[in-house]
Amino acid sequence: MKKNGIAAALVIIALCPGCAWFHARQDTSGAVNAAQGPLGQPAWVRTGKILDGQLLRQGGKVFIVPFKAGVNVTADDELDKIALMTVKGIAEAMKERGALFEILGPDRAREADWVVSGYVTGVGRPSRLSRWMFQKRRISLQVEGRVIQSSSQKNVAVFTDEARGDPRKKDHKQLGYDIGKDIGHFIVSGQEETVVRTD
Repeated sequence: MKKNGIAAALVIIALCPGCAWFHARQDTSGAVNAAQGPLGQPAWVRTGKILDGQLLRQGGKVFIVPFKAGVNVTADDELDKIALMTVKGIAEAMKERGALFEILGPDRAREADWVVSGYVTGVGRPSRLSRWMFQKRRISLQVEGRVIQSSSQKNVAVFTDEARGDPRKKDHKQLGYDIGKDIGHFIVSGQEETVVRTD
């Protein structure tokens, strides 16, 4: 009976390539463009929701706080560099909307209408065994964060994102930049539907 149950489970997996939990384990190396979310909308981040799109679409001045180390993530010089590249990616993506958002430097942070902040929740490195077991070597980076309205301290958007890559082609700083671009595009999308990317 146990063998029949295992065989049935394997058949279900084979016939259900669209299952979200199955696809979430696939590699996202080099993913720059948005995957498709619900109803064919771009799903820039892994998960996300704009809580008040009408308010956010008014635009304004934005200050991006470099992401901090989350639980079980070491706060060091490398993380600082990753965080700065993430800020750069967010800023560049938001600037693509022209005059809608103005990105502020630290010296003008008090003027911000919106504040983007978050945490680096995971920094994955290839295992030493992967080289000897003929496995693909991959690095990864995970973040979570939010956008708040400065005047009310109200959350207007929340998100998580993840990127993976071949360490021969990208480092964690580049992954941070890619994630930043994703987050910036997500913020300016004003997408009020819950986004869950399953690529």
